[in-house]
Amino acid sequence: MLPYPNQKAEVYPTTNLLTDEFEQIKKQAQTFCLSTMGAACMQNAQPTGSFETMLTWLSQTNDFKKIIDNAESFVAEGYEDISRELNILRIENAVLSAEHCLKILSLTQAIKSILLFYSNKHVLYPHAAQTANNIYYEPQISLLIENVFDEFGIVKSSASDALANIRKTLQRKRAEADRIYLQLINKYKKNGWISEIEESTRNGRRVISIVAEQKRSLNGIVHDVSATGKTAYLEPEAAVEINNIIAALEQDERQEILRILRALTTNLRQFTLVLNQYFELITITDFLRAKALFALQLKACMPLLSSQPFIQLKDARHPLLILQHIKSGKKTIPFTLLLNQQNRILVISGPNAGGKTVCMKATALLQIMLQAGFLISTHESSVCGFFNNFLIEIGDSQSIAYELSTYASRLQKMKMFLQEAGPKSLFIIDEFGTGTDPEMGGALAESILESLNQKKCFGLITTHFLNLKVQADRTAGLINGSMLFDQIKLEPMYELVIGKPGSSYTFVVAERSGLSKKVIESAQSKVSKNHVLLENLLQQVEKDKNTITSKLIQIEHAEKDLNDLLEKYEKLRQQNENSKSKFDEKIKKTELRLIQEFDSRMLKFINEWNHAKNKKQVLEKYKQLYDKQRNNNEQVVNKAEAVKQQAYIAQLKPGMWVKLKGSKTLGLLEHLQNNKAHILFGSFKTIADVQHLMPIDENDNKRSDKKSKDKVVKASNPKAR
Repeated sequence: MLPYPNQKAEVYPTTNLLTDEFEQIKKQAQTFCLSTMGAACMQNAQPTGSFETMLTWLSQTNDFKKIIDNAESFVAEGYEDISRELNILRIENAVLSAEHCLKILSLTQAIKSILLFYSNKHVLYPHAAQTANNIYYEPQISLLIENVFDEFGIVKSSASDALANIRKTLQRKRAEADRIYLQLINKYKKNGWISEIEESTRNGRRVISIVAEQKRSLNGIVHDVSATGKTAYLEPEAAVEINNIIAALEQDERQEILRILRALTTNLRQFTLVLNQYFELITITDFLRAKALFALQLKACMPLLSSQPFIQLKDARHPLLILQHIKSGKKTIPFTLLLNQQNRILVISGPNAGGKTVCMKATALLQIMLQAGFLISTHESSVCGFFNNFLIEIGDSQSIAYELSTYASRLQKMKMFLQEAGPKSLFIIDEFGTGTDPEMGGALAESILESLNQKKCFGLITTHFLNLKVQADRTAGLINGSMLFDQIKLEPMYELVIGKPGSSYTFVVAERSGLSKKVIESAQSKVSKNHVLLENLLQQVEKDKNTITSKLIQIEHAEKDLNDLLEKYEKLRQQNENSKSKFDEKIKKTELRLIQEFDSRMLKFINEWNHAKNKKQVLEKYKQLYDKQRNNNEQVVNKAEAVKQQAYIAQLKPGMWVKLKGSKTLGLLEHLQNNKAHILFGSFKTIADVQHLMPIDENDNKRSDKKSKDKVVKASNPKAR
C-alpha cells in the first residue's frame, strides 16, 4: 500500500547531477508533510518501472490536488507516527504509556474523518478514495482509550472501581494532612521558626522550611538542609503517619494505573493489524497531500499519459528554476518539444549559457518526477510516455580515485549506455564529444550517436560540434534543435526552436565578453573558411528566422485586430437590425392598439347613438371626451417642449444664433444676464426673457434670410461697416 515501487526504473549512474536535482525536488515537497513518516516516504520516493503503478500514483496525487483546489474540509491533523506503539503492541506483556495511547486515539479519530470524507466524496475523488479500500473504522479502539483517559490525558477515576476508591481515600487523607500542616505552620510562624518558603518536598516527602537553629528542638524528621545552612526541611512528627498513609495510597494508585494500562494494551493488541492499516493510510495520505500542495506551488498538472516511450511537452518549465524565480520575482521561460518514433533523439545546439542544458535536464527530470508520482510543471495538454531506464551524463566526471580523466570517465559511461540502452530508454548527454581532440572526439561522438540511434532509444544531447548538427539533419530518427540568440542585444533568449541547428556564436560571445577585436580577428583567420562560412550561414538563417517570426507576429496581431473589428461590426449590425425590428414591431403594436381603441370607441358611439333618445346629449358627451384627450395630448407635448426648452436654455452661449417664439427671424445672442438675453436683430438690439427663446434647426437656417444674417454680422462688427 505504501508508495514504494516494487519494480523500479533504473537510473545510470545512480549518482549524478540529475538525481541530485530530483533529491532537491523531494526536499522541497517534504516541507509540506505533516508527519515524520510522510517525510520519510517522500525521501524514499523513486521512479517506478510499472506504467500501471505510475498511473495510480499520478491519479491519486491529482485527486488530492482537486481536493485542495475545491477547498474541501479535509483532515489536516492527527497525522501521528505510531510505529513505536505498533512495536510495543507486538511484544507480549509490553505496556503502552498514556502518551502512546493518546497518539493512537488521535490517529484513530483522524482516520474516522478521512473514511467519512471518502464515503461521501468517493465519486468525485475515486483514485484518492482507493487508498482507503478495505479499511473500516473500528469504534472500539477509540472507546477503549476514551474510557480510560480524559481530554487532558489523565487516567479517569472511573477507569476502575479500585482506582476510584483509592483516589477518594487519597483525597480525604490529603485533606487531613493539609489541616495538620496548616496548624503547624501557623504555630511555627508565631514563634518565628518559619523561613521565607513555608512548604516544599524533599525525597518525595512533604516538609516545612524552618530556620536551622530549631531543627533539634522540634519533633520530626529533617530530610535536608539548604546550601547556606540557614534552612532545614522538617517533616513534622505529627504528619509522619498521615504522610506514610498518603505515600502508600499513591503507590497503590500507580499500581492500579499500571494495571489499567496493561489491560488497555491487551485490549488494543487485538487491533494491531487494523492500527497498522490506519498507520499506512495516514502515511500515504500525508505523502499525497504534500505532493499535491507542492504541485500547486509549481502550478503543475497531470499530463496525458501513454504506456509507450513518447514525449510531447508543451510550455514545460524546470521545476527548480520555477522555485528560484518565485523568490526573485522573475518569469520562467517555457519550452515545447516532441520526441516520437520518427524523431527520437534531439540534438540541441546554440550559444553558451543559452539554456541548452536546462532544457535537456528539465525534460529528463520531469519524466523522472512523473514516474515517481509527481505532477509536473507543463501544460495539461502535454503527452508523456513511459521509460524503463534513464541514462545520464552531465557535468565533469573526473575521478581521482580511479585515475580517470573526464573524457575517460565519459567513455566508460558511453560503453554502459550502449549496453543498457533500448527502445524504452531515455538518455541525456551534455556537451557531447568534448574532452579530447575536437576532430577525433567529434568523430567518435558521431559513431556513438549512430549506435544509440540504431538501438531505437530516446534522448537529448547538447553540442557545439558541427558534424553532429549535420548528422542530426541527415539521419532518420534524429532532429536538430537550437536555443535562440538576440543578435541585436547580443544575449541569449532561452527559447528552444525545433527543426534547425543553432550557431554557437563563439566570436559574438567573445566580443561581448570584452576580448579585443584584434584577438578575435586573429582567431577567425585561423579557422577554416568553410567552417566560418557555415557558422555565418547558421547565424544568418537564425537572424532571418527571427525577422520572419517578428513579421508573422505583426501579421497575426493585425489579423486579430481586423477580426475583432469585423466581429464588432457584425454585432452592431445585428444590434441595429434587432433594434429596428423591435421598433417596427412597437410601432405596429401601437398602431394596432390605436385602431382597436378607435374601433371600440366608434362602436360604442354608434351603439349609444342608435339607442339614445337625446342625440344631442351623446354628441356632447363624446365632444367632452375628445376635448379631454386633446388637452392631455397638449399637456404631454407642452411638457416635452418644456424639457426641450430647458435643455436648450442650459446650452445657450454668447455668439449663438437664436429666435423668439412666434418669429422666424434669427438673431445673434450677445450675452446673458439674469435670465435675460441681449439679442442683435439686424441693426437693432432687444432684450428678451430666455423663456421666450426657441431652439433653431437646419430648416430655420435654410428658411432664414441670409441677408439678415449678414446685416447682423455687419452691425456687430464696426470694421465690416
